[in-house]
Amino acid sequence: IRTHPVSVAEPILMVGNGRVRAGATNWNKAGSISGYLWSKRKGLRWGTNVVSGAEVDLVAFGKTTHSFYTNFTRGGTRHEAHATTGDSGGPVFTRTGDGWELAGVLYATKGFAGQPNKSTIYGNLTYVSDLSFYRDQVIAVTTHSCGNGHFTIDEQCDDGNTIAGDCCSATCQFEAATTSCND
Repeated sequence: IRTHPVSVAEPILMVGNGRVRAGATNWNKAGSISGYLWSKRKGLRWGTNVVSGAEVDLVAFGKTTHSFYTNFTRGGTRHEAHATTGDSGGPVFTRTGDGWELAGVLYATKGFAGQPNKSTIYGNLTYVSDLSFYRDQVIAVTTHSCGNGHFTIDEQCDDGNTIAGDCCSATCQFEAATTSCND
């Protein structure tokens, strides 16, 4: 997971499993392609873009998410991408040396008033949660630490303590069936 925020104009790779691109549309721009319609079909796909805005706090449904965003543009990157329905939760990566870093997770889009449903229009935004901001929280939940109350794949249980004799041992394994459980 990336340790520092992305920068404006930094290239990113987006991966999603939402609606596949269908035909071009000229919504609001007669005679000129202004974007694309979505197919009824979903599929795993990837594309590129650049960061248009960074360190943005987006409030939705009473929750604030520290984010960055991209802008779907004509002639942007070679494989210009924008999120569609079904892409939420998809990873966003940045290049680092010979590898990649997980920079964020796709979670929202912003279109224009009156824009046709199931379309992506040049100028639409894709919002990405900034994982560098949440890095410590993610690592705390996903890293094995018996007794932290967060169940990980190498634990049979995690009751939030390392006390033996309560059905979940000090090493986060189930205790013998004869153990009296008191959690």
